[in-house]
Amino acid sequence: MSQESLDRELFDACACVDSTRIEKALIAGANPSYCDEHGNTPVLVLLKRKACPAHRASRFRVLEMLVAAGADVNACNAAGETPLHRACSDRAPAEVRCLLAAGADVNAQDAAGNTPVSIALDRIRVRLVRELVAVGGALAGTSEAVSLCLHVVTGDIGQVEAALQRGVSADSTTPSGNSCLHLAIRCCHVQMVELLLRHGASLWSFDASKRYTPLVLAVEMKNEEIVRLLLQQEGVRTAAPSLLAPALLSAVRSGDVSLVRKLMEYVSPDTVDEKTGTRLVDAALRDAVMHRLPEMVEQLIALGADVNAKGYPLLYVAQAPRDYDEDKKTYVGDTEELFTELSDECSEIDRRIIAILLAHGASSHRPDAAGTTPWQLVSHLSPPVFNNFHADDESINTVGIKI
Repeated sequence: MSQESLDRELFDACACVDSTRIEKALIAGANPSYCDEHGNTPVLVLLKRKACPAHRASRFRVLEMLVAAGADVNACNAAGETPLHRACSDRAPAEVRCLLAAGADVNAQDAAGNTPVSIALDRIRVRLVRELVAVGGALAGTSEAVSLCLHVVTGDIGQVEAALQRGVSADSTTPSGNSCLHLAIRCCHVQMVELLLRHGASLWSFDASKRYTPLVLAVEMKNEEIVRLLLQQEGVRTAAPSLLAPALLSAVRSGDVSLVRKLMEYVSPDTVDEKTGTRLVDAALRDAVMHRLPEMVEQLIALGADVNAKGYPLLYVAQAPRDYDEDKKTYVGDTEELFTELSDECSEIDRRIIAILLAHGASSHRPDAAGTTPWQLVSHLSPPVFNNFHADDESINTVGIKI
């Protein structure tokens, strides 16, 4: 095989992380620093492929092989990217350490002027930012606002306070749009959160994904101390329900009863989300049922949720697919398949939730907008999984479960 063919074989093998082919090509004399027409090397191609946790170990082993074979860890492509830029982008601390140990330039700039620290900061790779800074990594010619974000992530209270007193905004963001407050919450840095709030950081700004306000993010991270701190801020009790609703629903989905109780101190049972026209506590009950959380269902009913409200929880437990796609925020699965699954083996959790709802007055014969009742959804199952789920809605014993 010619040298050019060997080099191309190594390049292609790195693109699919095929360690066997890579090892054979290196033994046969392939050049580990070979560049294609765009300046990409085998290492750059290897790190371009996003690795899931299951495949990250094999990718790391391949990187070690290439470094040991003499690959140029500072080679950059036409966009100015070095392997370190790509490793920082892909949340790959082991690869970052390997490249640094092999002599990678911690302050190399790509064509847009980004250093590895810039990349890690913009993608909220908190540990990577700290590790890079510890070995001399820095931002290159960025604004005071981005520098403030970096000090927040590194936990440098003194630098943050000095910048805020100079007039740098507490709502400064990274280039992608993550605010200092979001970063401090990600770092679980309570003192930093307090400092930013004192200087007017907004409670209601969204992060780069446009999904999380600071309060929702703190709830998602189950950081009760920061949640309490945020809820104590002026304006929370008078905030629009649509701003509090995502935090409450996030707490429900997490199954954290104590967080739900804390948030309900700021939400009246009669508070209605103007976007949906539904009471927040009723929407929360629906989500608790959808996520199969019996303790949460009980708690929300105790807090005033209506078991017969719009959205009708009892219908959900009879018909809703069980798998919840966290990324798409949708429930996935086929209802017909679910019926088959339930007819074979009724989930104890499903039975318990139905028992709770019936015990608190849910009607098994109340139709939804399409005229379907919970009883119609389960009565055809063979063998019937809710044997005594019938018209009188008498008691908990209609499904034979103790709660």
